[in-house]
Amino acid sequence: MDADYVVTMTYPADYYLLNVDTSPTFNDPSIVVKTANNAAAITDDGDVLRKPLVNGQLYFWRVQAFSQRL
Repeated sequence: MDADYVVTMTYPADYYLLNVDTSPTFNDPSIVVKTANNAAAITDDGDVLRKPLVNGQLYFWRVQAFSQRL
């Protein structure tokens, strides 16, 4: 399947929120990262990696962009 995406940005994002979870509802994410950059390090300090990732487990991920300019 081919898909074309066109995004028109009014303002650049102030920060991004990355979530990784075993559920597509993201009720209890394993990873939560808030970053102002387009890259982030996943660490096991408890703030980012909330629970260990399991090899072979299916994970869902999403990135949300936030702007404080409304």
